Amino acid sequence: MLNCRMVKLLKILALISLIVCLGAPSCGDEQFSASRGENEIRISRESIMREFEADDLTDASLKAYQAAAMQKLSDFPDFIRMLIDTALDITFRKHAGELLKEIFISDSISVQITTEPIEKPWSVSNLIEDGLNNRVTIRAFSIDSVYVKEQPIRIGPSGYKGIIEGYQIFSSEPGIVDNKSSRLIHAEFFLTRSKKVFGSDTFLVWSASLGEISSK
Repeated sequence: MLNCRMVKLLKILALISLIVCLGAPSCGDEQFSASRGENEIRISRESIMREFEADDLTDASLKAYQAAAMQKLSDFPDFIRMLIDTALDITFRKHAGELLKEIFISDSISVQITTEPIEKPWSVSNLIEDGLNNRVTIRAFSIDSVYVKEQPIRIGPSGYKGIIEGYQIFSSEPGIVDNKSSRLIHAEFFLTRSKKVFGSDTFLVWSASLGEISSK
């Protein structure tokens, strides 16, 4: 007959074996975990795409796309600078022209970027063409202190329009900024949906684009 100590030991060993059996992952458990992980990824993806494709933007999304438009206005002078820099390889200048075109809702949009008297503002397409052909001579400038003048509002079933402003500051000499030589810049911005390809899927997603730029 087993004494009490041996019985107690056997009970402990049996309990340990049970815990190991219960805790060890079976093939079914692993399959369940993998399936759950794939399901969570699918749900997250669908949630993101619903936000991208939503007919109406949330307040948080409006602010995010609004910030994207403001950044594009701030980046605008950098693309101009690369476009007209004759020291750069023409390949880089053409790429700058493509990037410049992409930040606007249309390449027929007019932009006022100089204080010199001209017959009419350049369209984006004409600006790119003249820049690549060395027909644009303007002082280097930056656009600073960009802020929202008018919050984006609905324009039709699939778009928003707002107004941003900033200060166009010209350089009197290369690398030197003359703070007295500045003016207020007024720019439209649009939030619209367009088709984007993600892998094998195509979705209508929102994006921010600049519209007409004029001086105040």
